[in-house]
Amino acid sequence: MKSKLWFASFIICAQITFAQSKNEFLYLATGSCYSGQGLVTPNQFTSPNKIYRVSTQDATSPEYKIADYFDINSQAGDSPISLLLKGSQNIYTLIQNNTNGLRRVESIDRSNGLRQTLFVDPNAFTSPFRHMVFDRQGDLLISRSYAIEKFDGIKFHRILNTNGAYIYGPGGKCASSTMNITRVGTLRNNMIYFLHASQGQNRINFISSTGYKTVSDCAFSIPAPQPSATPTASVYDEENEILIVAYGGSSSVSPDINSIYAYQLHVTPQNVSLIAADKIYDFVDYPQKYSFGLFGVTAMALNPNDSTLYVATAVNTSMTVQNYRVEKLEYRPREIGWNNDVVLTRKGTSSFLNQSSDTKCISDLTIGD
Repeated sequence: MKSKLWFASFIICAQITFAQSKNEFLYLATGSCYSGQGLVTPNQFTSPNKIYRVSTQDATSPEYKIADYFDINSQAGDSPISLLLKGSQNIYTLIQNNTNGLRRVESIDRSNGLRQTLFVDPNAFTSPFRHMVFDRQGDLLISRSYAIEKFDGIKFHRILNTNGAYIYGPGGKCASSTMNITRVGTLRNNMIYFLHASQGQNRINFISSTGYKTVSDCAFSIPAPQPSATPTASVYDEENEILIVAYGGSSSVSPDINSIYAYQLHVTPQNVSLIAADKIYDFVDYPQKYSFGLFGVTAMALNPNDSTLYVATAVNTSMTVQNYRVEKLEYRPREIGWNNDVVLTRKGTSSFLNQSSDTKCISDLTIGD
């Protein structure tokens, strides 16, 4: 009996040790970013334009620079605004450039920084890039200002729809959403959601996984908590079917402008509906209620392994954003709807990643090995 107990204890300890020793990193893209309506942020020429990573355990350890888009291999105006980890070796990066024909998707070997262009499509990439994700089939969804393009994940063929782009000009409950698609993502049933930012048209839209062809392809839309609250970033908690959305804007005193909402969804194989919307953060309650300030959020990343939410936030509340930092927050989904004030709490007594010359704009975050 003792030997069985000892063996069981050994297995548990080994599992804990393995989990603790697993190297996880926070990957950052520091291209031109968007903090919300009325806020001026660095552009593609004044952003750091790097891709690098820091340990999720200790961001003060030396960072590992993976790519620098001011180097001799880059074009003038190149800015990495979104990144995806592909397997254990590569990073797919969305490169914004004001010149049509230079907008592209690159693959970077994360061990040595070697870069290659995966594909360029001047017919599809006719407006500025915003965000890029994989769908559940491994295909790429790319938002470009007023439309969303889809590309086959193997041969990178453009997948067209009735209106050309995979999603363009959705009607019905999703109208009008043709100005600034800041974020795109998919639910567990592969339905597509996207954030749309424009005065009076700030909303979250939910679209069929087959894209937009007719009005029936718009499942429903969630308006922003107030007309001037601009949706800037999102993460999807698949386990609990919760969509977390950050809003940003120039006011530091108006409720909901710089806030985070948790949307509880009911996801079926073919559809999605809203169960509840709960505010889990508002800058107007800092520092009275919260020990951390989140203003002009540009990007978020959720680590389900330890229920941690990483948030890139401006360091000041003036109209012109000077720099950014990253907060590491404990995320408690079971408190949503019951005790919203404690859903997000800071891990530690200070910011996870402080401002530096490499954080002047943080356009995307993701977590991996």
